[in-house]
Amino acid sequence: MDNIYPPPTSPIPPTPAPTPTPPPTPVPPSPPPSYQPVPPRPVMPPPAPQNFQTPPPPPMSPRPPMSSVTPPVTPIIPGLGVRPKKSNGLLYFLIILLILVILGGATAFAYTQQLWIFKPSFITYPKETFASSLLAKISEIESSSYKISSRLNVGPRDARAKPFELGKNLDPVLVANYQDDYERVQTLRQVLDLLKQSVVKKTNTAKTYPTELSLASDLAKKSPLLKGDYQYQTTENGKNFLLSATFDTDQAIAQLNRYDVFGSTTPIIVEGKTIKFTKDTSTYLAINSDLPKPFLVSMTDSLKLIPADVDFLGEFNMATEKSLDNLTNWLFGFNIEGKMSDLSYKINAEALRKNGNYYFKVNNVPSLFFLGELATIKGQWVKVIDKNATSSDENGFSLFSEVAKGLPEFEKKYKERRAEVFALLKKIVEIADQKQVIVFKGEPKAEKINGQNLFRYDIGIKKESVLPFIERVTEEVAKSPSSGELRGVSVIDTAWLTYLGSEEFNEVFDYLDQNIKLSFWTDKAGFPIILEESLRLVPPESATQLAGKQINLVFRTVLSDVNIPIKIDEPTNAKSLEEVMKNSAGDFNL
Repeated sequence: MDNIYPPPTSPIPPTPAPTPTPPPTPVPPSPPPSYQPVPPRPVMPPPAPQNFQTPPPPPMSPRPPMSSVTPPVTPIIPGLGVRPKKSNGLLYFLIILLILVILGGATAFAYTQQLWIFKPSFITYPKETFASSLLAKISEIESSSYKISSRLNVGPRDARAKPFELGKNLDPVLVANYQDDYERVQTLRQVLDLLKQSVVKKTNTAKTYPTELSLASDLAKKSPLLKGDYQYQTTENGKNFLLSATFDTDQAIAQLNRYDVFGSTTPIIVEGKTIKFTKDTSTYLAINSDLPKPFLVSMTDSLKLIPADVDFLGEFNMATEKSLDNLTNWLFGFNIEGKMSDLSYKINAEALRKNGNYYFKVNNVPSLFFLGELATIKGQWVKVIDKNATSSDENGFSLFSEVAKGLPEFEKKYKERRAEVFALLKKIVEIADQKQVIVFKGEPKAEKINGQNLFRYDIGIKKESVLPFIERVTEEVAKSPSSGELRGVSVIDTAWLTYLGSEEFNEVFDYLDQNIKLSFWTDKAGFPIILEESLRLVPPESATQLAGKQINLVFRTVLSDVNIPIKIDEPTNAKSLEEVMKNSAGDFNL
């Protein structure tokens, strides 16, 4: 580009060099540096003066109507384009989807938990009439299948689980009195034996009993009977006698009051603390040599003998084609298996009645010396004809035939006594409702078990109602024609009535109430389907092999196919008892 600025008018003369001091050798001066002169900055003309007065605004035009207002146009910037308007459609979709998910989840939860409109309708029972209402419903069952099982195993100890301990030690006076009762029982047993022998030894036809106990005087001198706390007299013109003895403790009386189930033709007579014996009284008299410990204490002590790996399962199955009133055709089976240390075992067998004949089958049996030969017929149905079962067996003893012989008599007695027993049971449960024995532990609720809608009741026992209930039941049992056959049942023992009012009972009840759970499940129609009772046993500290563990015991009854026709088929390929015995080796009889 051409230079617009003119060059300077005259060149700048060079500066003359100073006169140097003449050196020995003269040096010529250096030439001046050459450079380009810098042109001067041009002078700009001054700006023209401006008027800073604000001009008046232009006149405003009239505002157009709203309908004709045109929105301002957004200027288009090159390279950027027009910014689109933001849409809310995706947000609305997500909100609707979330609502549907919540509603679907709530519906599924209500369905699985049987809530809201999905809550099934049940026939329920109030606690005031729970027992009698349930029994009335049971009487409507015409046919069903039953499964009763029990399970015992060892598991980790629950929090706050403690072994049972009595709040106080045994009374030494009670212990001493019980020892006197023990000696008294030993003497009575020998006196009764001597009295019966005295009649056997007589040769005359009268065979009367002695008028006094002179023959047993030496024996009596060594026992508490010498105190005069007994009485003896003959009855029925000497053909019978009545021997009475007074005891000191309820514990001894309670044991004697139950002993005669072992063979007495006439039960002993208990009047307060006095017990009376006759010629029909069995000479088998026995009580514990030491004062019996409370049941829970004895059971807790026995846990010392249980290994830590014990496991037991027992199952019993039964089905009937018709009501239990008829027992026309039935099927029964049981399975028992378990292990304990190095011992394991399994027993499984079945029995049925069809068209008047009985069938038996052994599926599993331990290989023990007294059961091993049963393995020879394992899995084989054995047929015992009804008429042969009730007749004598020419081939000697037969396990199956002996069982079959007893079954018709059992069925006959069952049919005869069922109405009487059921009437007594009905009266007992009515008393239970009247005394308000049953209480609900929590509100009953619906549950689904194995795909079946059931209603669950967790029940307990009211402690204050136990004694009044037992007293009333004792009265009803005494009125029953079967009262003689019900001897040995604890509710009729007067000693139990005393025990139920003691402090020891309060401690035992409170402990059991904390360690026992009892539950019922009923179906929509109100039929009982499941009954389960679980018991927690906590071993004492002395059971070192069970440290930190507990024993769980569960009883469970399950009903199925209620009032649904059940068909029991006659086994095919069954062998007769005679054929099996003929093919058996040696003198082995079944």
